[in-house]
Amino acid sequence: MLNPCITRFVISLALGLITLGGLETTGLGFSVGSAHAQAATDPRDLIPNYAERTSRQYAVIGEGLPGAKIRFYNAKNPVALPLGERTRIAFKLEGPAPEGSNLQLSAQFDGSDEPVAGFAHTLTGPDWVIDPEKIAALPAGVVELRAVVRVKDEQVQLLRQPFVVIGPEEESEDQALRQALEEVAEANGRQRYTSGDGIDGFSIGFPDDLPLFYVLGSGEPVVPVVRGDLPSNADVLSVAWSNPLRSLVKEYAHVTPTPRHQIEASRMDLLPPGLTMVQLLVRHNGRVVQKIQQPMLIVVSEPDASLLPTNPQEPEPEPSLSFAGPQPVTSAQPRLGEGWLDLSPSRDSRIIYVSSSTGDDGNDGTSPRTAVKTPARGYSLIRGNKPDWLLFKRGDVFDARMPGIYKSGRSVDEPLVFGAYGEGPRPVFQTNRGVIANAAKSGGSPPIRYIVFRDLHLYANTRDPANPAFSWDDAKSNIHGIRWAHPAHNIVFENLLIEYFQQGVSLIPRDPRNTSALVGKDFTLRRCVIRFNYGTWRDGHRGKSQGLYASRMDGVRIEGCIFDHNGWDPRVDRAVKNKFNHNIYISIDNARMVVTGNIITRAASNGIQLRSGGVIDGNLFAYNPIAGFAAVSDSRISNNVVLHGNDFRSDDPGERRGFGLTLFNLRKGVMENNIVAYRDSVRTSPGLKIEGSVREAQVRNNIVFWWHDRQNQGLTVNAQRSTRSNNTTDNYARFEDPQRTLDHWADEMGFRNGPAWLDSLRSQQKGDWREERTAAAVIEWVAEGFELDD
Repeated sequence: MLNPCITRFVISLALGLITLGGLETTGLGFSVGSAHAQAATDPRDLIPNYAERTSRQYAVIGEGLPGAKIRFYNAKNPVALPLGERTRIAFKLEGPAPEGSNLQLSAQFDGSDEPVAGFAHTLTGPDWVIDPEKIAALPAGVVELRAVVRVKDEQVQLLRQPFVVIGPEEESEDQALRQALEEVAEANGRQRYTSGDGIDGFSIGFPDDLPLFYVLGSGEPVVPVVRGDLPSNADVLSVAWSNPLRSLVKEYAHVTPTPRHQIEASRMDLLPPGLTMVQLLVRHNGRVVQKIQQPMLIVVSEPDASLLPTNPQEPEPEPSLSFAGPQPVTSAQPRLGEGWLDLSPSRDSRIIYVSSSTGDDGNDGTSPRTAVKTPARGYSLIRGNKPDWLLFKRGDVFDARMPGIYKSGRSVDEPLVFGAYGEGPRPVFQTNRGVIANAAKSGGSPPIRYIVFRDLHLYANTRDPANPAFSWDDAKSNIHGIRWAHPAHNIVFENLLIEYFQQGVSLIPRDPRNTSALVGKDFTLRRCVIRFNYGTWRDGHRGKSQGLYASRMDGVRIEGCIFDHNGWDPRVDRAVKNKFNHNIYISIDNARMVVTGNIITRAASNGIQLRSGGVIDGNLFAYNPIAGFAAVSDSRISNNVVLHGNDFRSDDPGERRGFGLTLFNLRKGVMENNIVAYRDSVRTSPGLKIEGSVREAQVRNNIVFWWHDRQNQGLTVNAQRSTRSNNTTDNYARFEDPQRTLDHWADEMGFRNGPAWLDSLRSQQKGDWREERTAAAVIEWVAEGFELDD
């Protein structure tokens, strides 16, 4: 029996609705991506005389650029190029390129002077990167790229570099079967789920060790796990959806026999070979109250054991501490398309349109022409436990909050959606109250589930000091952009702009019967901009303020967001930097926290306090008094860049900080692949720190540059037990180009300084999403500069 696993192939499930005797069920479709051939040997062996041709790292014919040197950037460029894929091939420029410099590019089939048609083009800088579309158009085989270096019209150099373009291999029957098994394993990881509340006293589900495949004619039944007894007015219907027809297998549908509810072999033999979704539908008084679904591969003979996918969740143990850091996994969310949630209405979705400029609450709201006017009226027209959509007109301004959110969607793939329609900027909710909110209802109310909020602008206009409507009374008020207090599962916030509240986002779900329970499960915050949320300290009001605060959460992923200038605003009296206000504050009573790929800058105090522990990976920190820390549970801080640690106030010794990244008070921790550089604070402190309250630590591949304590230590490790390797803390190490400050990045982007570039990030949104505004782009640029110069 097999343990379902998630493999490297991506599969997509297209769920449609069909009615069978008044019963709503879902259909299944699979999208299979092609895989490129993997070279059996080192791809360099496929290039004739590769070692000889590249022994000097770059081919030089001619005198070259006056005062500068340019070459193929071998340290970054791959040798093998997958056929048809956009690949980055770059040049390395050392010294300033003279005015009028350019590269005239061409490609030749290896061993001949025959040019590759359509490849020739010219580079003029400043990036000196070959057009990836041109690379994708190269034919399979060995090609030589040539660059004629010119200053104005004079040719001064010729650069040559061979590459091998690897095409797709023919797929054998075994390979096709292996890929199908990997796909169904992937489906098991993402689409095997149970939805609906079911019936008290009865539960049913597919066993965890159910095989990925079913062999036709095997005579084996599929035996579910059953607990309790069904009432007399209930039954369990089993249906199946086949691929590639994406259709219901009508001859298969049947009511399972009590009490075991097993699916007999005679029924399974009715299924066609291929990928299939088998579903159990629990019905009560003729109404479906629960759905359990299981992907399976229907085969005519048992696959060879060598074709079965291995379990990738069993990592190689660390040689010393056997710990690689936590890898929290949250439940499935709607699939992604080009970095954004890939959502579409279901067949029975009700779509309601709301417009403050053209709507009328007397309309039915079912089209843009008959839009209703107010959020309250729109909310009243959507249904609970359905995949309905409530859409607000882009460019409209709503001087009202949303009603309390207590309705749910149908499933992960069919969520309830709050979004936008039309053209123009996000619809604006401007108010001196919270916009998205609910309260923890008593009496054991069920959790809210499966909601997506996206493409909205939440704006506390009366707290914006630049707005004529600014009110000092409102500036002192504790207003939340999002205040989520009711227990909930699978909630997604995407492409939101949230600004000028005291608390930008508060995730504080609470069960009145058990106030310490973690009742907020699997929340995701993706590609949101959360900025200039602040608190004031006056009249006894402490004014604690955060961009995001989380408590009693189990599974939160904060990904690709911008948290900038939260907790303070120098334009507002008493809205000052202090140790209580932060960009992100994760309290100790949380679990499974992941903070990845975010820009976290200009906080009042901490960029992030991860008091419950978890993962801090791939983030850009800048201009924070304290970049961040993780504590309590096993944690990993990796692949981050930290720049410009500053102070609350530099003229007061008690207000100085300038701290980098820290691990403390936990059992096991990993600190790896981080770059910490250029402390602006006058206080001396290490850029990276592992405190003595950590029992075991692995510290490797970190760089600390001009961020040291009084003992000239950029990295201090006081863990009870630790392993350290390949860390560089020498201020005079010979890096390629260590002058990688945020001011330099801003200058390359056309801004006067780092803060001006950060101000521009407010416009980062779907439809105007620019990679140069992401943490990944800045991190890559900084990392290139901090490569050791051989």
